[in-house]
Amino acid sequence: MGKVLLLYGRRLVWGCVVVSGFVFSVGVRGVGFGSYFQSQSASRCIWVTDSLYIRIYSEELIEDIDAYTTRGAGAYNQCTGVLYFKVPSASLEFKNRLMGEHYREQYMETDKYPYITFKGTMRLPVDWGVGGRVRVVVRGTFTIHGVARERVLEGWVWRHGDGTWSGSAVFWIKPTDYGIRQPSRLGITAADSVQVTVYFRMVPYEVGEGVEGSGQ
Repeated sequence: MGKVLLLYGRRLVWGCVVVSGFVFSVGVRGVGFGSYFQSQSASRCIWVTDSLYIRIYSEELIEDIDAYTTRGAGAYNQCTGVLYFKVPSASLEFKNRLMGEHYREQYMETDKYPYITFKGTMRLPVDWGVGGRVRVVVRGTFTIHGVARERVLEGWVWRHGDGTWSGSAVFWIKPTDYGIRQPSRLGITAADSVQVTVYFRMVPYEVGEGVEGSGQ
């Protein structure tokens, strides 16, 4: 993950949605978390991302599709098993700037569909040590380009010595499954599937926390 992982703020800016015991808020510069919970005790179950890295990649004949973002946020309710991520769809940074513009305007239509979300369930291991990776299964729904589809994904989680934990997953998404037409110009051929790589680190949420981070 290295330098691409940037801290992201968890301060309520405007708008919020209650998701299984925690409040998820939409920030002006991306996505953040509100410092308001349904109950004080519920907050003890909540973990939030302090770093998130997502990369999409597809090897193409003319020019590869290659983009990443660190502007997003996630939360996990350890008491219910609910896992939730929300990422601004326009935040993906492409190596080819012109390709990125066409991705946002013509294919993802980010003005109309500003966010990519995932809501699912995952159970952390009951007894897991520091350092070792443990395989987990995540079941949930992606909403991309306004289309919701259920998925079952496999990933890995591992604990750190400071009590935080991280997770990762690699999976494939078919753009046409979400009503995204296939690019056919500007070096982008018809990608049947796009590989998605996700890394994140979770830290305990503290009630009243108002940490500012970098959303750029």
